[in-house]
Amino acid sequence: MHTLGDRRGHGRLSVAGQFWAALHLRESVSLRNIGHGGALLEVSLGSPALTARIGELRLGDDGPSLSVVVRHSRRVDRSDGRQCHLIGVAFVSVSPLQRRALSAYLRRNDRGSRPE
Repeated sequence: MHTLGDRRGHGRLSVAGQFWAALHLRESVSLRNIGHGGALLEVSLGSPALTARIGELRLGDDGPSLSVVVRHSRRVDRSDGRQCHLIGVAFVSVSPLQRRALSAYLRRNDRGSRPE
């Protein structure tokens, strides 16, 4: 179906209602602080005003994989002059099994709510 003045070779999708999309981005981050409720991450992406507000955090090969929601993000200058972002995330929908795995991870790495 063509409309008057439409020069596109292919039709466009017409979406009625909500349209959901996903972007999968893998980025290595530095873990600055972690506790049972969430973590503070350092990301050296160029400009993440991080529109992605939910994600998954995998705590290494020996740690659990947890669903997270971004609570805050702020750009900071590092001592080497480069910029990075500190991103605070909260753990969400943590199952009892994930909670036990997180507790074990914190004990193994002695990281309970203490900055590096």
